[in-house]
Amino acid sequence: MAEQSGGKIEKKGGSGEKAASGSSKAAWIVVFLVLALIGGLIWYNPEFVTDLFWASEELPTEAYTGGATSEIGFLSVQCKLEASVTLDGEVLGPTPLKNRIVRAGVHRLVIRGKGGEVLMDQKIKVAPGERKQLEVHTTGQ
Repeated sequence: MAEQSGGKIEKKGGSGEKAASGSSKAAWIVVFLVLALIGGLIWYNPEFVTDLFWASEELPTEAYTGGATSEIGFLSVQCKLEASVTLDGEVLGPTPLKNRIVRAGVHRLVIRGKGGEVLMDQKIKVAPGERKQLEVHTTGQ
C-alpha cells in the first residue's frame, strides 16, 4: 500500500512484515508438531513419561494419585521370553512391564508367548497402593 505525504511516496506493509508473519507461522507449526509427537508417545506408551524422567528411581504412590492410594496398585511382570501381558482382557503391553498402574482388586492375568501360547493364566489380587511384582517361569527357560 502506498501513501503520498509531502511529495514523497511511502510504502507501508512491505515484504518485511510478511516474512516475519511467515516465520512466526512456521515456528507455531514446529511447536505443534513437537507437542503432537510427545502426545503420541505418551498415548502409545504411558510409561514413557515415568521411564523418561524417573527411570532410575521408584516414585512414591502419591506421585500418581495425589495422595489417594485406595483405588490403585502397580503391576510389574518379568519374563525371560518375549511375552504379552493381558489384564482382564486388556493388553497392557510386552514384558518387561514396569510399575503399570492398575485398579486395586482381583484381576485375571494372562501372559502369552511370542507364538500366542499361554504361559500363565491366573487370578491375581492387587491391594490398594501395592507394588505387585511377578516373574514368569516356563519350562523352556
